[in-house]
Amino acid sequence: MLGNRVLLVDDVVTRGATLLAAASLLRAQNPQIDIAAFALARVGEAALEDIKQMLAPTVELVSCDAAGTAPIRRPVAGA
Repeated sequence: MLGNRVLLVDDVVTRGATLLAAASLLRAQNPQIDIAAFALARVGEAALEDIKQMLAPTVELVSCDAAGTAPIRRPVAGA
């Protein structure tokens, strides 16, 4: 190892398991190491289900209500 300082970088942290696992492995090899972590975004557990739903493919017909103010979504069967 070149030095005693490491910066772990992750794109998105949900539970932190990836960063914790990487830090544990590094610490096991060098107990004196200084470990810092950076992530671009953090997502809570509740938001994770919302993200999965947003990314799930879907086919719908979208129209407006009679007043033209609210969307009406109708799933397309068999699509």
